[in-house]
Parts: sequence; C-alpha cells; structure tokens
Amino acid sequence: MSKRAASHSTTREFHPLADAFPLIEGAEFEALCRDVQERGLQHPIILYDDMILDGRNRYRACHAVAIEPEFASFKGNDPLGFVISENLRRRHLDTGQRAMVAAKLEGFTHGGKRSEPAHAATIGRLRAADLLNVSPRSVTDAAAVRDHGTPALNAAVSRGQVAPSTAAQLAQAAGCRTGRRDRARRKANFGGGERDQGQEKQ
Repeated sequence: MSKRAASHSTTREFHPLADAFPLIEGAEFEALCRDVQERGLQHPIILYDDMILDGRNRYRACHAVAIEPEFASFKGNDPLGFVISENLRRRHLDTGQRAMVAAKLEGFTHGGKRSEPAHAATIGRLRAADLLNVSPRSVTDAAAVRDHGTPALNAAVSRGQVAPSTAAQLAQAAGCRTGRRDRARRKANFGGGERDQGQEKQ
C-alpha cells in the first residue's frame, strides 16, 4: 500500500525510451489521480539506469495527490521491448501516435542510449516501424515533423490530433516560408550594404 507523503524530496528523471511515448493529460490523468488517491499505487514504478522506464503517469499522479511512490528495478534484458509492450498493452494509441513514437526511437540502441560504441546496433527506421506496427512511410512523415515541426505541431501529432502526413506537409510549408523570409532578409541586407557603399563613394 502506498504511503501518504507531504512532499517528495527526490524528483526522478524519465528514461528516454519512456519519453518516446506521450504522457496522458486532461480527464484521463485526472481519473488516474482519483484512482491513486482512493486505492493507492497498485503497481510499482519501474526504474532502469535510475530513471523511470515505466510508470511516468503513475509517478505524476502520486505527486499530484501527495502519495509516496513505490519503485522497483527493471530485471529484464530488453528495456526497449518492455517499454513498448507495456505502453501498447495498456494504451490505445492510433497509427499516427505510434508512428511518432517510432520516429522518436530512431537512433537509439536497444538499451535506450544514443551514445554507444560504434559496434552497438541502433534502431533504424524499418525496425522502428516494425516494432510499432506502422508503415515506414508514416515514420518518415513523423520524422519530418520531429525534425522540422514546431513543438506545438509535435505535441499535436503525439496526442493524435493531427496525422503525421498532414503535419509533415505543414512543417515543410512552414520551412519553405521561413527559407523565403531568410533569403529576402539576406538580399535586403546585401542590397542595403551596396547602397551604403555607393553613397560613401559619392
């Protein structure tokens, strides 16, 4: 049974593999808070490398209702497979949301690190698509949003509010507009410099 606590002296970081998945918000999070407050924490929060691998939302709910969270260490040898399985089993993520998760997992090793020895196998686009049961094309669109979209656009795709294909087009259009503005600004600055030099010669 979870113990009630007035405050939490230690704040745990979220593991990068866990952060590939969107957090729950709004009414869904409020319902979780009520459940934790009424029944306590039913499942411990799983740690890996001293970071939260599974249970970020439970951890947040514990903080919200001032209940001391309980922790357990990850005992397996496949943290990537574990975090994918736990999230897909419990949550109803649509295709676009899963594509964004896959895009976020690109480049990680199976242990959840981006800084590994050169021989360490990293997760490529095809593997990420397979793990999340989406098409490589949808991951390509999600990756375009990841790399070129605004934080708000990324959040909208992660919440399932905008499809990756639509978001990728929006990000590309915004990038084109930004490029045109930058070129116009450079041209104006260059032209202004020429005029200034011409005035000096006169």
